[in-house]
Amino acid sequence: MPALTRFSVDLITWSFVDRFHIDRMMADPPKLQLSGVEFIRFADPVKFCSWLLRMPIPPTLQTVAFHWVMAEDAQMVGKFLAELGPGLRSLRIGCRLDKHPEMAYSLNKHIDLSHNVEMHSLHLVVADLQDYLMLWVPAILSQVKHVPLRRLTLEVWLHNGLQLVSDVWDEIVALLDNEWVDTMHEVVIMHRGDLCMKYTNAWWAWRIPSLVGRRILRVQDRSPFLK
Repeated sequence: MPALTRFSVDLITWSFVDRFHIDRMMADPPKLQLSGVEFIRFADPVKFCSWLLRMPIPPTLQTVAFHWVMAEDAQMVGKFLAELGPGLRSLRIGCRLDKHPEMAYSLNKHIDLSHNVEMHSLHLVVADLQDYLMLWVPAILSQVKHVPLRRLTLEVWLHNGLQLVSDVWDEIVALLDNEWVDTMHEVVIMHRGDLCMKYTNAWWAWRIPSLVGRRILRVQDRSPFLK
């Protein structure tokens, strides 16, 4: 176990039924040396995060990736990320709030990245482009205005360029125009929608012209529809 450096979870269920086992684990926690933890697809982050919080979090843990954070996971995930503090260097996080749209207004009350002051890379998965489901994006970005981000990735399902015309995107662009000017080396748009790349590139160049001018905008084709 101590030699384990990266842990990737897809779908896992577990439970502790032996109270003695829990007490024994707490008394002598594993000396993990994890450098990265990744939760893929339907993995339940709550159980693993709560397990890690029962012991000293490995100081080597710098990279965390959540494929999706559902509304019911937000509080525990936020507690886990806050506990990592300045040790966290790279975070990938996606939120699915279509079943609980009201959480888009309050997600930042549960997930606060202002403690992760040494984070260099932030990857936001934005699956729902409806305005009322996107409010969490500028809220999260506003939390890290003082963080020296070097790389920002926005993973977006763009099907029509008009999806980028909204007050929420105006707020996001204002942050990109005014924050991280001295530290940001690259802003990556990971395109997963079915809009062809010719129009995708044109729409993003129109939406964030300042990044084009600074030559730090990269649009990557990751769409299964365009293969």
